[in-house]
Amino acid sequence: MPWTFAETNALSDAIVVAAARAMSRSSGPRRPHGAIEMGVAIARESRPDLIFLDVNMPVMDGYKVCETLKADPATRDITIIMLTALGAEADRARARRASADGYFTKPFSPLELLRKVDQELGPRA
Repeated sequence: MPWTFAETNALSDAIVVAAARAMSRSSGPRRPHGAIEMGVAIARESRPDLIFLDVNMPVMDGYKVCETLKADPATRDITIIMLTALGAEADRARARRASADGYFTKPFSPLELLRKVDQELGPRA
C-alpha cells in the first residue's frame, strides 16, 4: 500500500521531532563522542529496522558511524540510509564502502525516501 500525503507529512514531523530530542539530549557538557556513542549504544540495544544517518556530524562522521554499526554483529543487519548535503559521486562511493543501504542528497523528496524505506523494509501492511 503506498504512503499517503498525510502519512508522509507525519513521518517527516516524526523525524524532525526525534532529531530535535536527540540534539537536546546531547547538548551540554559531555565527552566528545558522547552523543554518537549514545546513538550506537541505543542501536545495539533496540535494534531498529532502519536508521537515517547524516554524514556531517562533529567528531565522527556518518561514514564511520555506519562502518561501526555494520561491523558489529548486533547491528549489522540494520538498514542504514544516509541523508546528506554531499552529492558528489565520491561521497556516494564512500557510503557504499561503509555498507550504507541507501543515500539521499538534501533536499530530497519525502516520497522517494518512503519508496526506499518500502524497498528496504517491505511495504506496510
